[in-house]
Amino acid sequence: QFYLILPEFICPSSHNTILDVFKVISTEIGVVMISILELTFHNSFEAGADIEQIVIKGSIIRLRPIVMTAMSIIIGLLPAMFAYGTGARMTKFIASPMVGGMITATILNLLLLPTLYLIWKKWELGQMNSGNIK
Repeated sequence: QFYLILPEFICPSSHNTILDVFKVISTEIGVVMISILELTFHNSFEAGADIEQIVIKGSIIRLRPIVMTAMSIIIGLLPAMFAYGTGARMTKFIASPMVGGMITATILNLLLLPTLYLIWKKWELGQMNSGNIK
């Protein structure tokens, strides 16, 4: 369960905080996205599909679950973000970075990860075709 330990290396913090939950969710979304892209690649590439179409198909498979997860977290944090009264100042400091981080993580997982995967696979296939990788 390396993906549960990975966020601690990226952004170390004290244990048992709300931010730890956010880091695990962001990492799990990325790990599942890469897994789905890899599975789609192995299922479709041998059938002769274009690699760009494979990445688009794999990304579309994960689009709705990622957006639903992000929106449920963001909508759940909105009352804490716009709260007023006793303790509201503290909850705003907790909720605001989490909302921004969830928006950023969603964009990165939907746009950057598939793009990096596409670049990596094109490089890997180019290396195999040139005979450098056996």
